[in-house]
Amino acid sequence: SDTLTAGGVAPLPSLAGALGSETAALSRAGNVQDACGCYYWALRLSDKVGADPPALVRRLGGGLNQRGRLALVAGELRAAEASFRDAFAAFSHASDPVNAALVLVNHATVCRSRARSKQRARSSCRSATLQALVAAGAAVLEEVPTAEEVEQLAEAARQQRRAVDAIRPLRGAQPSFYLASVRQLADDERELGLTLLAAIERSAERGAERAEPAFGRAAESLGRAQALNEELGEAARAQEMARWQGFLYLVGARRERGGGGGRGRTTASSRLTLALRHYDRALSPPSEGSASAAMEECAAACRLDLATFYLSSSGAGAGATAAAGTAGGGPPARAPP
Repeated sequence: SDTLTAGGVAPLPSLAGALGSETAALSRAGNVQDACGCYYWALRLSDKVGADPPALVRRLGGGLNQRGRLALVAGELRAAEASFRDAFAAFSHASDPVNAALVLVNHATVCRSRARSKQRARSSCRSATLQALVAAGAAVLEEVPTAEEVEQLAEAARQQRRAVDAIRPLRGAQPSFYLASVRQLADDERELGLTLLAAIERSAERGAERAEPAFGRAAESLGRAQALNEELGEAARAQEMARWQGFLYLVGARRERGGGGGRGRTTASSRLTLALRHYDRALSPPSEGSASAAMEECAAACRLDLATFYLSSSGAGAGATAAAGTAGGGPPARAPP
């Protein structure tokens, strides 16, 4: 069904099923647009015809959400976003928190689609540049995520967070929808945190100026992802987020230590303490049952992260550090699913 499901909005009229695929798509969009127009004018005339305004507003919200979903499928992200904004306003006006939350989830999908588009464009551009650099024998550094890419991921997480906040009071009545929304939010926070972490690490490697706002945002997103996975009972994912928080603070400690000065050493010491706390949590044995293979692998990666950090801090040699880093350390270039 192409209609809202969480709140039971009835299907909108459509003759598209009897038509060909391309014509059907146009017909569906036209029918939805016509339906939205009918509900709008019915609202304008509701006082005269004795209609129920909240019910009409909910119907209008359903039509607007349907229009947004069709635009999203067609790749018309700006039109989809505008429709979802209007649908959210309609459901909020009708005091329908479940469907309002569902629209926010759809809005978050628009932001994710934009971020994926930016990632594909960056990957395509990098492929052409990489070939030229390799042909010239030049060194190649990992590409830093763009600011637009990061902001779209942040907006997706923000919209998904709003959806979870809206449905949380009703989680008893909508348990499946609530759990799916929380799981998606945990994934969004994880991807945002790891993307920021990758940008921070690459910037440190290139000697870029310190980016404290990005550091704070990465720590916040990874912390949220850990808390959400703990709420979901996802022990392996929660452990992974503890590891990445520890790794983030190791990167910060290494950067501050390299900056020199008394203040830098003090900040580095503080961040190393925080890193060790997160690693200690990631290495703590599970409270119930034995650790899964994924958790054992994560624990090994934690120890490798720490070994790499201490080798580099002691000046034991770039070769050993590079080998350890290649074996297990460092955030993924893009968060795996």
